[in-house]
This record gives sequence, structure tokens and C-alpha cells, in this order.
Amino acid sequence: DSLSYDAAFMKYTQANFEAASAAFDNYLKKYGRGIFYLNAHYYKGQSDYKLKRYDDCLMHFDFLALAPASRFQEEAVALAAYLYYTRENWSTALERYAQLERIAQFADNKLNAQIGLMRCYYKLKNFQKALEYANRVKVMEKADADLIEEARIIIARSAFEQNSPNQALEEFLWVEQNSKNIFKAEAKYYIALIYFNKGEYENSQKKIFDLLQNLPSYKSWGNKALLLLAKNYWALEDIYQANYTLDQIIARVDDPEIVQEAQKMKEDIVKMQANKEEERRRYEEYQNHIDSIQGPSQFRDNNE
Repeated sequence: DSLSYDAAFMKYTQANFEAASAAFDNYLKKYGRGIFYLNAHYYKGQSDYKLKRYDDCLMHFDFLALAPASRFQEEAVALAAYLYYTRENWSTALERYAQLERIAQFADNKLNAQIGLMRCYYKLKNFQKALEYANRVKVMEKADADLIEEARIIIARSAFEQNSPNQALEEFLWVEQNSKNIFKAEAKYYIALIYFNKGEYENSQKKIFDLLQNLPSYKSWGNKALLLLAKNYWALEDIYQANYTLDQIIARVDDPEIVQEAQKMKEDIVKMQANKEEERRRYEEYQNHIDSIQGPSQFRDNNE
């Protein structure tokens, strides 16, 4: 047992990860739960990680995560959580990050666990828990500017999804003032959207034009803003400007989803206008019918 393990470990210390991986694999097959089985799982996992065999290393890190507590468990759980997250397996990543938060003895691992939980809860649309952890992250002493910005945008998005527009607006305004990347464009769009939802159409339009004029490189948010501009015009009953904006989107935007939504909005505007015209026609027919029954002279006689 000891000789087999020592030979495998020697290869690992020599950075011969291919040979070490095979040697630890042989050890585990031969001795199963031998004296050094936890060590063997850990170094086998690390060797495979170095070799970018992530499926293999994840199996061993998961084994250590679920095994009795050991000196290898904390790092194994941290690596397993990271690997699940990079594979977009948000649910299992969440489980590992929650475990890491419970068992972490090192401050950095505790912080990484809370950052991971913030991200996973948001990905899983658990906005209440995302808010909770984002509020922790944004006040971490070791949080750099990028991480604080990420936490604030998650707070803003989560508050918006939870129908808390005032909190969302406050956070988006902070992001708008402090961000210098795509988050700034996103913040401007959502600020405009919140104003629109509040019926503050002038403020909404100002923010849209600000986004379109000052951040033209972020086309995805610019395209969304153009749709929102058309909705503003429609809400203000400026049908000409609404249709003109939608026509520009259909002709120039290369995002099929945005174009489809613009086409749908044009159809809705046509239906609305047709309904209004039908209501006007029926009203006129009703008035004409009343006039034909009573006549203007009778109205005059009755008034006398």
C-alpha cells in the first residue's frame, strides 16, 4: 500500500502528471479504500486537472466533497464548484458553493463561496437569494471594482425582476455613473424602461437618446432601446413616429428577435388603429340614428 502510493506521489512531485494520474488510478483500483485513498483521490484529481481532463478530475473532487471531512475536502469542494459553474451546471455548482461556505476555514474560500452563491442564485432566477448574497459581496473588504460592479448590477436586475422599481432604479443609476463597460449601456436601458413603466415618457426618451448617442457600440442594448422608443411614441399616441421607428428597426437591425418584436408591434398598432376607427364609425352611426329618430326640430321644441 505505502510503496504503491509513494511511487505515485513521487511522479506527482516531479510534475509528471500523466504518469502520476495512471499510478494513482492503479493504486485506487488495487487498494480501494487503502490507507492513502483520500490522498490518492485528491492527487489523481489534481493530476487530471493539470492535464485538462475535467470529467475525470471532477469525479475525484466530488468523491472528496462527499467523503468524511479531510484536509483535502475544502480545496476539492472549491474546485468542484468552479468546474460545475464553468459547465453551466448551476444547480450542482450551487450545492458545492453552499457546502464550501459551511466548511471553509480559509477566508478566501469563504468569499469565493459567497460570490459563487450570488452568481448561481441569479442564474437560477432565485432573485431574493441573489439579492441577499450580492448585498454581502458588494461590501466585502477584498472586493475589487469589477466585483462590486457585478454585485450592484445583480442587485439592480434582481430588484427589477421582483417588481421593486425604486430599488432597481437606485442601483442602475449607480451602475450608470460608475461603470465603463457594457453594464453602463444595460443600466441606461433599464433606467429608461423603469421611467417608461412609471409613465415618465419624457425622461424615458431622454435616457434612450443618451444611450443611442453616447454608447453606439453596444448594439444589443441600442436595439432594445429603439423598441422601447417606439413604445414611448405609441404610449404618447404619436403613431407616425412609432411606425417610423419600427420601420427603421425592421430595415436596419440584424437581430431576428428584435425585428420580429418590431413587426409584432406594427401589427398591434394597425389593429389598435382599426379598432379606434371602428369605434368612431359606430359612434357616428349611433348619432345619425338618434338624429333620424328625433330630428333637430323636436330637440328644439323639447327645449322650449
